[in-house]
Amino acid sequence: MLGKGGHSPKPVSTHAGLTIESLELPLWLTETLRYLLQGPSNKAIVRKMNISENTAKEYSSDLLARFHVTRRTFLIVEMARRGIEMPTSHTFARGRFASGSQTIRCLLSAVCGKIRGRVRGW
Repeated sequence: MLGKGGHSPKPVSTHAGLTIESLELPLWLTETLRYLLQGPSNKAIVRKMNISENTAKEYSSDLLARFHVTRRTFLIVEMARRGIEMPTSHTFARGRFASGSQTIRCLLSAVCGKIRGRVRGW
């Protein structure tokens, strides 16, 4: 049953271990996806990639369209469903760096919380 967001997650893929590179995206989209999966703001991505904020927004929109999702959190869910390994490098977490596994747990917890609030009966 769908909630307000209109998104119902499909079962997670059993093909764990695929890399972001296996998606065969252009280099700039691969890099953007890697950052989006780590959860920083657009401004943080802009600083890391040394691009304009408009360019970061264009790249993000392109990724959302390619994977047929409407929100960044749904993109994270889609990557998990496809069995894509989440980035494990040091990432952003509440203003300081945290290990990749801590960040992944935090992101998945946040995503599940958002989806739980949107999907009835979860």
